[in-house]
This record gives sequence, structure tokens and C-alpha cells, in this order.
Amino acid sequence: MEPSGEDYGQQERYTLRLKGIIKDYLDDQIFYEIIQNSDDAQSTEQIFILDHNTYPCESLLNKKLKSFQGPALLSRNTTIFKEEDLKSLENLANSEKRSQYDKIGEKGIGFTSIYHLCDSCSFITNDKFIILDPHNWCYERGGVKHNFIKANLAQRYEDQFSPFKRLGIPCNKPYSGTTFRYPLRTRQDSEISSRTYKPDDILRMFEKFFENKNDNCLLFLRHIESIKFYELKKGEAKPKLLYEISISNAENVRKNRQMIKEEIIKKLNRNPTCYRAIFSRNERGDIRKDSWFIMNMLGDLNDMSSRFPEFSDNFKAVPYVGLAVRLNSGQNTDEFCGRIFNFLPLPIKTPFHVFIHGQFAVINNRRTLLSNDNNDSVKLEIEWNNYLFKEVLPRAWVKFLVELQPNKDVSHDYYKFWPIPNKTQIMSSSFFRDLLKNMICMICTLYKNDKVFYGSGKKLSISTGYFQDKSSDLATHNILDKIGFPVIYAPDEIIEIINELKSSDREIKSYSPLCISKFLRTNKVKLQDKLTNDEILKLLNYLLLIDSENYEMLEGLEIIPLANGKFNKIMKRKNDEVTYLFPHDINESDLCEILMECTDKLIAKDIPSELSNSLIELGKKQIFNIEVINAQAIISMVKKSLSDSDSIEIYMKKPLEWIIRLWKYLCDSDIDFTSYEDIHIVPTTENTLRKLKANSFLNRSVSVYKSLGPILKKLGIVFVDIEFENNLTLWKRISTYICDINDITSVLLSLKPNGTCHLDSKEADIFIGYLCNLRNMNPHFKDHEYWIDLVIPYLESQLSIDIVTVEKLVEQLPTLFKSVHSLKNKLKNIAFIPSGTIRMAQGKEDLDTIKCRPVDLFDPTNQEIVQLFFDDEKVFPVGKFSDACNQHYHILKKRLGMKTSLTQIDIVKRINKYVELRKKGNKIDSHDLRDKSLNLFRYIDKYWNSFEDMNDTEFLSLQWIPTTDKTGQEIFSCLRENGCHDKKNKDLVSLVVPILDYQVESPSLRDHLGWNTPPTNFILEQMHQCSTMSEDYLNFKNRLQICEAIYEHINKALSSDDEKCKSELSELSRGLKNKKWIFCEGNFYEAENVFFNLSENFGRDIVQLPNDYQNKFNKLFKYMDVRERIDINVLISIIEIIKDEANHSSLTESKLSEIIKLLEHIANERTSFKEEGQTCDLKDLLIPSTDSTLLRHEDIYFDDRPKLHKAAKNYKISHPKITLELAEKLGIQMLSSKFLNCSQIEFEALEHSVLSTTRIKNVINGCSLDLLFKEFLKNADDAGARNFSIYLDERILDKNSEKHSLLSREMHNWQGPTIGRVGIVSSYYLTDVLSFVSGKNVTFLDPHAKFLPLQGYPPKRPRKIKFNFHENEFSINFKDQCEPYLAIEGCDFKNEFKGTLFKLPLRNTELSKQSLISQNSIKFQEILDYFQNMKNHQELIFLRNIELYNVYHIDKYENKHLIWEIEIPNLSDNDRDIRRKVENTPQIFQFNTKLYDTEKTTFETWLVCMGGNSEKSMDNNLVNFSKQEKLEAYGGVSAILAQSDNEDDLIAWYY
Repeated sequence: MEPSGEDYGQQERYTLRLKGIIKDYLDDQIFYEIIQNSDDAQSTEQIFILDHNTYPCESLLNKKLKSFQGPALLSRNTTIFKEEDLKSLENLANSEKRSQYDKIGEKGIGFTSIYHLCDSCSFITNDKFIILDPHNWCYERGGVKHNFIKANLAQRYEDQFSPFKRLGIPCNKPYSGTTFRYPLRTRQDSEISSRTYKPDDILRMFEKFFENKNDNCLLFLRHIESIKFYELKKGEAKPKLLYEISISNAENVRKNRQMIKEEIIKKLNRNPTCYRAIFSRNERGDIRKDSWFIMNMLGDLNDMSSRFPEFSDNFKAVPYVGLAVRLNSGQNTDEFCGRIFNFLPLPIKTPFHVFIHGQFAVINNRRTLLSNDNNDSVKLEIEWNNYLFKEVLPRAWVKFLVELQPNKDVSHDYYKFWPIPNKTQIMSSSFFRDLLKNMICMICTLYKNDKVFYGSGKKLSISTGYFQDKSSDLATHNILDKIGFPVIYAPDEIIEIINELKSSDREIKSYSPLCISKFLRTNKVKLQDKLTNDEILKLLNYLLLIDSENYEMLEGLEIIPLANGKFNKIMKRKNDEVTYLFPHDINESDLCEILMECTDKLIAKDIPSELSNSLIELGKKQIFNIEVINAQAIISMVKKSLSDSDSIEIYMKKPLEWIIRLWKYLCDSDIDFTSYEDIHIVPTTENTLRKLKANSFLNRSVSVYKSLGPILKKLGIVFVDIEFENNLTLWKRISTYICDINDITSVLLSLKPNGTCHLDSKEADIFIGYLCNLRNMNPHFKDHEYWIDLVIPYLESQLSIDIVTVEKLVEQLPTLFKSVHSLKNKLKNIAFIPSGTIRMAQGKEDLDTIKCRPVDLFDPTNQEIVQLFFDDEKVFPVGKFSDACNQHYHILKKRLGMKTSLTQIDIVKRINKYVELRKKGNKIDSHDLRDKSLNLFRYIDKYWNSFEDMNDTEFLSLQWIPTTDKTGQEIFSCLRENGCHDKKNKDLVSLVVPILDYQVESPSLRDHLGWNTPPTNFILEQMHQCSTMSEDYLNFKNRLQICEAIYEHINKALSSDDEKCKSELSELSRGLKNKKWIFCEGNFYEAENVFFNLSENFGRDIVQLPNDYQNKFNKLFKYMDVRERIDINVLISIIEIIKDEANHSSLTESKLSEIIKLLEHIANERTSFKEEGQTCDLKDLLIPSTDSTLLRHEDIYFDDRPKLHKAAKNYKISHPKITLELAEKLGIQMLSSKFLNCSQIEFEALEHSVLSTTRIKNVINGCSLDLLFKEFLKNADDAGARNFSIYLDERILDKNSEKHSLLSREMHNWQGPTIGRVGIVSSYYLTDVLSFVSGKNVTFLDPHAKFLPLQGYPPKRPRKIKFNFHENEFSINFKDQCEPYLAIEGCDFKNEFKGTLFKLPLRNTELSKQSLISQNSIKFQEILDYFQNMKNHQELIFLRNIELYNVYHIDKYENKHLIWEIEIPNLSDNDRDIRRKVENTPQIFQFNTKLYDTEKTTFETWLVCMGGNSEKSMDNNLVNFSKQEKLEAYGGVSAILAQSDNEDDLIAWYY
């Protein structure tokens, strides 16, 4: 006899459903489904065993099981089935996996795929042995569950356990794993499938699975580390290993998988999880290993929740994706294609070289993705897949490429790992089409700094790399590669998308002359080390295409080809550093020979003409040190070739031939000789070279005066070299410099000054006679020659000032300037003007003058300048020259260049002056110095735009700025690297850097100094100093001012979309985290202690954000994690502090009151959390007990039934100040739950066997009152009931819910109008809480898990409870709960109830709004009207068992009224048998009915014929169909024979 076991099996008769399900699944999916379930169970190993053996059938649990002792497939894993897994298996398609993010099988029906192979299966796990029998061939409930250890089944039923023992499974102790056995189908009468299987079929399935390269099926699993396939042949003792797939580096992979699991369960947005996995593939001893790189990433959960709230909640989907690529082989062939995974591989190929994983929405058989290609009716699921491919996978792919680089050499065929479709592969899904474009869009917007492109031998990001410029060629591209410029190489598919995105103004960069120039400058690239000369010239030619406004970027590039074969830098134009090139129309050969020593100044002659033209055009801009060679350049180089001596004459080191060639070039070039005046180019008879401006004389004129030559030489006259004179022909052009001896003026000017030469009387007579002769020959000797040639040299030679002569000279200047235009420039640089201090200039001090050049003097009438100089500085003209009304002043100012403004050189001199004086310390007036320094800075600010470049070291680095430090001390600071700040940002930096008491007005100066936005670290330090400085230095007002300035600064950054602001904001946020930076009520607080709203003052460093802050900086403080309301954990920590203060003593009354207030606040917060769908952990909460001590939340109870619990003293009870409402809000365990758990009442929290609200909702969809009550009646008839009653209970029994003895307070909602004596799932059309009494038990069903009493810790409401009321005082302890039933006869909760009584409390309007099952609220009157208006009561005619059907109304006054009743009276046992049987032979019978209603009683006689059709007369297809669908060819007809108000009238009709 079979031992008694607990009924176990799927609670729906579902062979037909199984048939429908496996139609969608192919048999080769079975292994995947089994692997999936093992992985969900956290098994690390999955073993498949094909057992060829047939086992004995003598000692089986059930003799009918002998048909399942033949060959079978066995599946083994290493984990034990949990109770929830058993429940899931019991409830088809209502899997508990739905609520678990870390489970793969979200549909809950994958397990059923095994019914491809078998009709029944069994399994061992822990101490359980379970058989599933969906046909009910062996077990009426569809299966059985045994504790095989407790019942010693393995010894008693040895044959039943032989297949397991054969595999080494101990059946006498708990089994630490799970092994399923699937006997292969041999019967063709199966309702699930008619296909049978043999062992060879399974072997082929093994082989097919392995041949399909399913070693990659481990890629994205969570726990499985090996999959093995064994064969146990007939008679063999041990199974033989056929195939094995395993992870060689399992320990490392296990750690990374655990991180992935934590991310999904805890919904953490971490960085991608990347790791290597080595997969070993063993095929009958042939072992091959492959290394894979795997990356998994969790998408943005906030974004997902906002887009798919319903989808994510209902299906527990998360935006979780992964990518994998084989590292060692298989990736470099064009034939390779990737595959789609949904944790396990799907039969979907991709046109990419990467395997893609995602928690995709798939069709029921999990063979393809839901998409518009195959289904447009599930729009939400399709949108989800679109979301994964458009938003999540592109992001993940970017990170995948970044992480792949260190793990694989991808320099070759790098872009094969991008989602670039393989053109040889078919695009199998529309999801693949835009994946590449979406990824590139992500790169361009979110991942600009991720190095995902390839070029220049390295990886590049979109922000650092550059695509090819359309104006460049391949040669330029390769040159850039050689110099290390980050040029991006990419396939055409990428370039096409990049060009498309460029048109959308995205920040995609193509290289250009500008960016290449910047690169060369920044990296100081030595081109000569990397490129040939021709390549350098090619690069230069490209760089010269730069826009003119960016020419400055060329500066510093060593790329100008010189005539000496070297390269020169492109520099800003300076006279002494110019590089010259020859124009096309110049004779280069002669000039090159002359300038042979200056090839470092000449550009090479043999450069390409295109480059030469570009350089010529650049030279015309006069920006850089490139210039077409000109006279001045030649002068400079000639001067360099000779000597740069100040002497009039030098020894001639150059050959005379070189001098003559130079002169020939100069004369032929028609140049202006004035430029050569200061060069030694005149050869003399003394073998010297003389400056051109120093007059020399021709030898030939001396021949006229034979004896004059020696005398003239003695007096200082110099004669040119005779050979030079003979070779020079154009004397007229140089007569100004090489003079004739007859030119009296030239002779006089050339004489030695100061009478240094002595002549004897004869020589004097000859010379005087010569002069007299010359004077007669030159009657036009001019007066201006006197002033210019004699007076001015005189003044210049004097050490002291001859003011009278100076003034007379200045008076003559207007006339002299007209005669000699060059005189003005000459006089500007001659020191002859009397100058003194400002007081002297103003006539307030005696004159003590010095000589100054006009250009060194400053206008004494310009107060902006005057205030920059000290009283002892002699830089101002005095006398007539300082009088603005005098002619001398105006000539000095307008003609001679007196300064009316400061140059950059002047400013630097002033700075140096101030610094020098400051170092003298007490010798100067510090206030005067500070004033002048500040005046100078103001002057610079005002005229900043007039200065070209103020990067002078002195300007920035010297300490000359008058500032004040954080203590108020006056100091001097520098401007470099934020050495100080002006007062505009005073409140942001004043405690960090000194402050200048002035606000800069020039935007460009502010930008130059970096004073627009203070550095983030300064602001953070400012806040630190503000919060820690003593009140001696910083008062309340100043602290508040500083804090509000910082808050305002952060607020502006928060409101900006600028990337720089976002970066600064992120740095500020990190810097202030866990710091005291919020200034409230005179103190500083961390963000975690400040809240927008506090219902009361909690003290203990908990404060409310001031209203002023909330109004001004609301967005800021929310961003910085200031919470809207106080966090529960904070309140819990306060209670812990109070406990520590009590030091294990009883709480004082004040402390107790404080804690109660805290608990009330925690309760309200917890309620708010629940309403928002959040949870909070109260395990660390402390609750005051009756003795005023604090106990842990899990250790204390609230006494909710004082009269019930006489032994309450055995438990820790909460303090009386804690109300029931507060206790419920806090989730404190109710003492009544201990009664339920500890009493002898049978209690089962079997919520898993109750259908989910969603399924119930689907079932009752389309239901109506008529359908509902007919189904009630049919179910009662199927159950064999003879009597069926409905009670319409109008009473409302909830008079005072606080005092009622209900199971829970919430049950008072269901104490209103009720329908009784009915039941089935359709009942939920009317109610949300169903209860029924049957035999000795009362059961309550609550699919919402919302109304039944809390159980366990943490307290949880079950969905089903069942009590054995017969053995306990249930009716006494829960009197009010029992009251509605007591109106029904036979139900007193004292004696066993003969039948089943269902109670359906009606769902009212308020409850319907909260219901997840139905929003229908059926009124009691509507149901009452339905039954009162019911006509033509023929419900019993074709029923098989019901003989009495009545409806009662219990009114609100507890009066019971019969509405109507229909009865088949006096039915014989024979007639009952005929009604009950289902026969093919027609059965004819007759019966009377009696119908009573409130108006009358009606009697009727009916004739009924029932029968069916045999299979012999049916088509074979119909026969098969009827068997498969469990349909019978059976029916009936009826006819009324008589009707009367008098029963006696029907006697004549009796058949």
C-alpha cells in the first residue's frame, strides 16, 4: 500500500495547456530551459545523463508508475529546491520568478518544455521526493510530495529509487542538490504530445547542442560554471562523459558574476563589470580552450523607471545588457557572426562580430525578439526592446570598446568589434539597423572622452581625435600619423555617420591647419626627427591654409626651410629675427653670394613654387618673422657680415672685392642709401671701412690742391680707397656721403672737433686760403645748417643745461622742421630738455634740473600720470616746457614726443620702482606706495585694450598689488596663479587669497587674470575657513554674506548647461560632501542634518533649512542632498543616542515623551514611503517597553487583544503610550499573531497557492452577474452537491471596529453586505476577500495580501490562512469574525459543517478604487433585483446533481426572507443515477419541478432525453480532437409536459 503523502501537483488540470505551450517550444530548447532553471537556483553545475536502463517495477510507490521505469533523461544540479521554487512549480504560469530581478525565467513556463520528452517526471531535492503527473494517471491531484527520509522510502520502495541510487545519490539522508528524472515518452495516448522518444533521439540532441557551439551558453549566466553530458548504457555501472563545457578560471568569474547579481538585485548603477573567462570544451576527450572577454552593464534605472513604470514593475525587467567577444580565435574571419542572448543564447544571429546580451522582451517560445517585424500588439514590450537597442546597448558598447583594449590586441581589424553590419550577413532584425548610429551619437554626446577610435598607433576619443579634413590628401594623413597627431582612421560606414552628425552641429572634429598647429605647439614636436624634408615642406604647405585670424597658432613651429639646410621657427615679427625669402623677380645669385654668411636668415631657394607663393602671401601679412627680402633686410645682413661697432671706422676684414660687389649690387638696385648710413661700407686709403654717414672724400679732388691732402688728413678728412673709387661709377647718387673736397659744408663738418689738431703757419695759410676759396665757390651756405650742424651738436655735448640756448633752439624748430624733415626724429632722442619733479614743473619747488630726451618725459598736466610718480622723480619738463599755455610746451608735446600716456615698458618700470621702494621698508610712506600701486592698476584696467601683450614677468609675478588678507592685514600680492582677487568675488575667496579693494572693469583684463570665476578648490577652502574661523576674525554677518555668495555661485552653476559649469558643480558637490557647510542659526551643518521641512524641533543637530534659503536656493540644496523630510535612519540614530544617555536605566518621562514623538514621526514617514512604493528597514529601531526600557523592534509586541492573552507577561510588551495606530504604522508585531502561531489552531500561510491579482483580473474580465451565478451553480453541480443556496446578507456588522474581535482591523472593511454559499475564482467579480467554511476548517483568501492579520517578523500579511476551528475556541476568540456565518443554519463553529459555505462580502466604492482585481462596485440592491426579477427558472433541467436551488435575503434587521426556490421533489435513486450518468445510449426520464417565489408556487413536469455518440460513428479527426481537448459528444433535449399552480394536476402527466 502506498504511504500517505502530502498532495502535491499543479493546481490546474493543464495537460491541454501543456500541449499548447510546448507547441511553441522546439525540443532542442529543453536543455536551455533546464540550464536556465539551474542557474536561477544558483547551481554551479548542470549535468545531463542519458540512462538507457529499464528498472524493476516490483516495489514502486504506485503500481501505475511502472510505465515510467524505462530509459530516461536525468538532469542534476548542485542546489536544493527552495519552498518558493516548489510553489512556482505547483502554479503553472504564475511563477514566483516574476518578483525576482535576479531570475532569468520570468515567464514561469520554461520548465514545461520538458514535457516534449515525457508525460511524468520525478525529482529528489533535500529530503523531498516529488512526482509530477499532469495526466492524473497515477495521482488525482496531479502529483505527490514525500519526505523520503522521514518515511524511509528508499528501503521500502527500492525499485522506485533505483534510477537515483544508480547515479550515486544517497537516498537515506538529505540530498544536497536536485536531480530530475524525465522518463522518455513511450505512450501515444498522451494528451500532451503523441511523439515518442528513444535514447538515440536524446543522443542526437546532445550532439546537436554541442555542435551548435553552445560552449558560449555560459557567457552571461550567473552561477553555472560547467555543463556535462553523460551516457549510462545498459548494464554499465557508471555513466561515461560525452561532452563537457566548463569555465577554467571559475573563481575569478564567480566573483565578477556575484557583482553583477548584486547590481541587479540592489539596482545599483555601478561601472560596467568586465572580466576574462576561459571556456573549456571537451568532446569525448578532445579538449579545446577559448578565452573570452565579457562585459555587463546596468543602464540608468531612473531613466528606465520614468519611461517604463508599468513594464518594469509587472515584469521586473531591468535595463541590463552585456557584450562578449572571443579573444583567442574566431574573430578575424568575415564569416563569423554574433548572436543574441537573453542570459542564454537565442537562435538569432547578428551581423556583428560581438555577442549581445540583454533582458529583452521575447515571444513566448523565446526564439526571437518582440518587434514590429513579428508583433505590433505588444507595444510596450516592443518599446522596451527599442529602448535597450537605442539607449542602453549603445552606451554599453562604448564602454565595451574601452575595456576591450587592454585585454586584446585590436590594432588589426579594430573596427570589426564595432556594431558595423557585416555586408555578407543578412540583417535579421530591424533593431540592428541603427545600432551603430545610436552608438556614435552616444559617443558624441555622453562619452566624448572614451577612447574608442583607432589612429596614430593608439586609441583615441572623439574629444581628442580628429577625422580627415576634406581639403587634405592621403599623403597629409600619413604625415600626421608619423608625427603622432591624433588622426582617426575609421571605415566608410563610420565616416558616413560622422559626416551626417557634423551637419547637426555636434562636436565632431576634423583636423585642420589650426588644430595641427596647436598640436605641434603643445607637444613641441621635433619634425626633423620624424619626417623627411619633403614631408616637412608638404606639411608646411598644408598648415599655411590656416585662417588669417588664427595665424598666431603657427607661432613657434620649427618648420621654415632655410638656405643652410636647417629649419627655423615661425615667430612673431621682430626686426632681429626675420627670415627672408626671395621674390620671383629678383636675381638671387648675386645677392646670395653677398649674403653667404647669413643663410640662417634666408629661406631655401629650391622649395616648391606653391609653397613659395604661400610664404610670400604670409610675409605680406607682416605678422611673423617671414618676409620677402627687402632693402632693410639686406642692410641688416650686410651689417651683420661686417661689424656692428659704434666706431666710425673699423679695420677692413672683408676682401675689397666683396665690398666692390656689394656696392655694385646697391647701385644697380636703385636703393635708398640713407638706410646704409650707419654701416661700415666705405673703404678708405687707410685699409679701413668707414660708416657711410661719416663723410668720406674722393681722392681725385685732392689733385687740384697738391699740398692740401696731408693737411686735410691731419684735420680729420678721410679719403676713399683709390681702387674702390675707380670701380664706382654712380657718384652723383652717393655724393651726400662721399664728398668732393670743394663742398665747404662737408669739409667743415668733417673737421676734428675741439681743436685737437695743430697746424704750422704754412699749413694754416694753405688751409685758410682753401677755405676762402671754397666760401667764394659756395655763396648759398644756409642759416639752418648753422643750427643743425653746429648748435644741436653743441647742446648735445654739454654736461650742464644751457636753458637759454635750448629755448632759442626750440623757438627755431618750426622753421627748421620745414627745412629738414628728418630733424624731428633726431631731436626726440637727444637729451637736451630741462626736466625735474612734478613740484618743480608746477613752480612749487626750486629748479634742480637734469637733461632728458623729449621721449623720456611725461606730460605734467595729465593727472592720471602725475599720480603714479613720487615727489623726487625728475620726469617732467620744467620752466616754459611745463606751461600748457606756452609755445614751448606744445612743441615738446606735439613735435618732440613727450609722453601723454604710459607704454607697457613704462608700466613695467613703474612696477619695478614700487617693488624696489617696498623692499626699503620704513624708508617710504606705505600708504603713498599703496595708493600709487592701486592708481597704476586702475590705469592698466582703464587702458588694458591698448596694450598688445602684458605677459611680462614683472606684471604678473612681482608683489606690487595692494591687498588685504583674511585677517585684515594690508599686504602686497602678485597677480600670477590667483595670487589675489579683486573685490567682485570677495565673498568667494577672501579667506583664501588676499583681496584688492577695487573691481576690475575691463572684461579682457579680468579674463587675462583668471578672475571671472574663482577656482573650485578656492571656493571649497573659503567655505572651510568660513565654517572654522574664530569669531574674532569673522562675525555672524560676514559669515552669512560669504555663505550666501557661495550658495549663489553654486546655484548659477547648477542652472547652466555649460560643460565647464557641470564639471565645476560636480567637483563642488564632492568637496562639500560630509562637510559642515550649511549655515543655519549661527552654526554650520552637514547636508544630512538639514531638511526642508521639519514638523517639529528635534534638536540634536537636526535643523530646518531657513525659509530664505529655500526661496533663493531651493534647487541647489535639493541637488546637494538636503532632504525634503527627515530620514528615518536619522531618527533611529537619535533614539540610540537617547538610549546611551539613559545608560541602561529606565527612561525619564521627558525622554520617553521625546522618543514617542520620534516614533510618531518615523511612523508617518514609513507610511509615506509605502504610499510611494518604497520600503524602509526598521530592524535597528528601538521601542520603549512597559518598564520604560528600549528594546529592539523585532523583540517587542503590541498587545492588540488584552482580553485574549492572559499570558502576555511571557512577552515583551510595548509601552502604553504607544497606541494601536502607532504600532501598526511602525510594523510592531501584534501579540495576537503569537496566539495564531503558538496555539493548536492549524495555520498555513499558503499565499503562493492563491492566484495573483493579475491572473484573477484576467479571468474575471467580461464576467457578469448572470455568468457568475450560473458558474456558481455549475461548480456546485460538478462537485456533486444536491442542494445549492444563496444568501443575500444586507447586514452591516462593523459597528465599532476598535472593539471587534476580528482577525485584523482591516477585516472590518468586509463586514458589510455579503453573498453566501457560493465559490470559485469568479467570486472575485464581487469581492476582494473570499472566505469559506468546510468541515472543520475556515479559510480566508486575500489575493492582495492586504487585509489578513500580520504574521512573522518583519510582519507580513499572508494571502491565505486556514484554521481548524473545531479543536479550538475560534468562535470565542474571534467572535465578530464568525458572526456573519451564524445566520446560516448548521454553521456555529462548534460542530463540523456539513457542506461548504462561501462568504463574498461585496466590494464597495471606496474599496474598488484600491482594488487591483476590479474597479467594479456591485451594489447589494442590484444583486437583489437580479434574483427578484429572474424569470423562467430552468437551471436544474440539464444538471446532474442539484435538486434544490434557493435564494434568501437577510435584511439589515437580521430577518431572513426566501426570495424564490426551485426544487425537483421526490426524485428516485434510479432517476438520480440516470441524471448523473453519461451514456452513449439515449436516456429518457421525466421529473417534476416546484418553483416558489413571493407571489405564487408553480409546478411543472419535464421530459428530458440525454445521450451521446460512440467513437465508431465519428470521423477519426474528430475522435482525436475530442480526446486531445477532453470533449464529449454528448447532449440533450427537454420539453415541458405540464404546468400548473396545483401539484395534483400533474399526476396525469407522469410518464
